[in-house]
Amino acid sequence: GPDYLQKQYDSDLVIKTPGLPKDYIKVNYTTATNLFFGNIKNKTIGITGTKGKSTTTALTHHLLITAGIKSELCGNIGIPMLSLLLDHKLDPLTTLCIELSSYQLDDINYSPHIGVLLNISEEHIDYHGSYANYLHAKQRIAYHMTDKDYLLFNSRFRELGSLPFDTKAMRIPLRARFAL
Repeated sequence: GPDYLQKQYDSDLVIKTPGLPKDYIKVNYTTATNLFFGNIKNKTIGITGTKGKSTTTALTHHLLITAGIKSELCGNIGIPMLSLLLDHKLDPLTTLCIELSSYQLDDINYSPHIGVLLNISEEHIDYHGSYANYLHAKQRIAYHMTDKDYLLFNSRFRELGSLPFDTKAMRIPLRARFAL
């Protein structure tokens, strides 16, 4: 209804939807993404970028399956993360390939074991308020990584190569070379 934001003050638990900017919520809240990452024990590969997230996530999942590694496709593509967590008998050896949007990363309190940042260009400024805020949201994929995790990023994008990632993960710059 029109007064949905007022209901946050009468709630014991607020779970913010990714499409709602965090500035609209004035009480403590969590997100489905945080609930998922806070409760999942599987290895995770999180993929983000302005363009190509779905294709790269699907390709990563396909490569894992082809290599004989159990994998599930989830996030913005495939099975919704909470459904995967709640509705499936998830094998602990299954690797999760997760497409992550800037909306989901904006207030994430966890990181995947492997994070992939494909590219960056001005997008979703209406949601984030500025390109700097959008870039900051994408960077958050790496904030909670440990020294046992990996951050792969496309170094052809100047902004990504020069980002001061606040992470303990091993940073691996990617630069594709194709011969025709």
